[in-house]
Amino acid sequence: MSLSQREPGVCRRVAVVGVGARGRDWIQALVANARWQLTAAVDLDDTALARVVEAVGLDESACYKHFDEALEEADCDAAIITVPCPQRDAVFQLACDRRLHLCGRKASGLQR
Repeated sequence: MSLSQREPGVCRRVAVVGVGARGRDWIQALVANARWQLTAAVDLDDTALARVVEAVGLDESACYKHFDEALEEADCDAAIITVPCPQRDAVFQLACDRRLHLCGRKASGLQR
């Protein structure tokens, strides 16, 4: 069943890729709304991941250093991508390959 076919009120599972300041803002918005579930936080920076664990009580097992690992282990319907520009295209491509719903700045040169 696709995300758009789900019943109203059903929780959507989201990965946030890049949990710096902007990513943490998204995480706060997600955890404040019962219709969304944060299923993965992804960042290369251990300190940034630790901040998420402390701020919202996310289980450390839902923290990943690499998006491809999160995709293999976490059940996600969507991804919010807030990584720096040089990393963005590769992350968007992984999300598109998995047919995830996306939120993030437009990536250049993305292949369909």
